[in-house]
Amino acid sequence: MPAPDAVPALTVTTLDLRGCRVSEESGSALAAALPQTEVLFDPITTRTLQFPDALSVGSVWTRNAESPSAPWSLIGNARGTVTVPESHVVRLDVSTQSPGSLAALRSIDSTAIHTLNLTGATVTDDSLQPLLRWTALRDLDVSGSQVSDSGVRALGEASPGFALDPTSPSLFKRPFLDLRRLSLSGTRVRGATLDRLRGFLALERLDLSGSPVEVTSTNQLAELHGLTELGLEETPLARLGAGSLARRLPNTSIALSGPGDEPVPRKYPARVLQAMDDTTIGEVA
Repeated sequence: MPAPDAVPALTVTTLDLRGCRVSEESGSALAAALPQTEVLFDPITTRTLQFPDALSVGSVWTRNAESPSAPWSLIGNARGTVTVPESHVVRLDVSTQSPGSLAALRSIDSTAIHTLNLTGATVTDDSLQPLLRWTALRDLDVSGSQVSDSGVRALGEASPGFALDPTSPSLFKRPFLDLRRLSLSGTRVRGATLDRLRGFLALERLDLSGSPVEVTSTNQLAELHGLTELGLEETPLARLGAGSLARRLPNTSIALSGPGDEPVPRKYPARVLQAMDDTTIGEVA
């Protein structure tokens, strides 16, 4: 039986990897392994985050800064030196049950974190102190924590617009300059200091669901004119006073508990809530 014709060796003269995610190290290694091939690539530029070497603060996630709806990708433990793509924003999920993790927040670069999940019963007002110098946060979640009105006051009074001339150059060095979302769900916040959040000049979404937010906090919340979404499910304020608040925040979509014992939250636009003065949500069909 005659031998099959030999298959000629494939010669690649050019390998174009531009547009692919290739690090400088990987691209250089590939070029060295293919000396007869011109390897074209745009190396990913990276930056490093520094966390304590002795413990993991939690987990680090990233996503492309130009794709805010894209899912987050896990990078790894927040321990030691962590390398992330320069074009990506960073989410840090803090292991609040890990001894030392909360204290370690003081050593993190104040411009490094875009989204911080600092949740759980071990988080207190004191746990927020390291954040009072963070200038790049867009999303802060302290749900299920022991944070109270005192913690809200500290956050608000550190913000750019609370007690600072908006034309001042130092405005851009203030914490929370670009904070868009704040979750205080399931905390101890009753609402007495919520007006301090008016200093969050970019705040759009505030979640207070499951917190003991009192009806008397209507005046404080009415100061937050920039809100587009306000979560009040399972709060005392959701049952009474929603109509009054809606009139004062006409551009805010307010989420409340459904009528009766219905567990699914119902979101009412302001025009519906305006007819609900002195009416409990349970009486609204």
